[in-house]
Amino acid sequence: FLMIDLCGHIACGLPWRGHGIKQGRVLYIAGEGGGGLHTRLQAWFDHHGEPMRNFDVSTVPLELCDPKNADALIADIRDFVGDEQIQLIVLDTLNTHFGVGDETDTKDMTQFRKSAAKLGKATGAAVAIVHHPGHGNKEREKGAIALRQGIDWGYRVERVGEITTITTTKMKDAPHPPPLSWTLTQQPLPWANEKGEPINGAV
Repeated sequence: FLMIDLCGHIACGLPWRGHGIKQGRVLYIAGEGGGGLHTRLQAWFDHHGEPMRNFDVSTVPLELCDPKNADALIADIRDFVGDEQIQLIVLDTLNTHFGVGDETDTKDMTQFRKSAAKLGKATGAAVAIVHHPGHGNKEREKGAIALRQGIDWGYRVERVGEITTITTTKMKDAPHPPPLSWTLTQQPLPWANEKGEPINGAV
């Protein structure tokens, strides 16, 4: 929900949480949950009264531990968007785009990180990676520490009851901003299930 909210604001040129953004195209690459993603997207655009635009979605996992797959993705993006600038690429989640490598292995994690950096450099986009917390330590991300060492910014998202909070865990070249919290709001959708019952989304 957080990444869709951020992507939607960038796609539509709307300020996000009081901060100005640079409007442009976003690419959301979801390795899982494609059906639910469609509902969440529709809910976001309906809630904000905006026509759906500048928001492209792929549900094909990338296996970025293999550098050849990063090159193939870059070529596909160029064929798809031409010379148009992409502002943000979301990889959701790291696990589904990792491939046959081992997330706990420093070499494999470093290769994944290099592929993500190559993707950003080739397209000019910021790359956001959605990742799970550690199994025993919820204060840090799962897998090799090489991931945290190589990123520019890191954030932890936690939900307690109805309140979700995002807290900065790494900020390479600036002070840590204060945490942000929010709740989900139900959004009616123009759809119904096979029984004729309305389908709702959330934002």
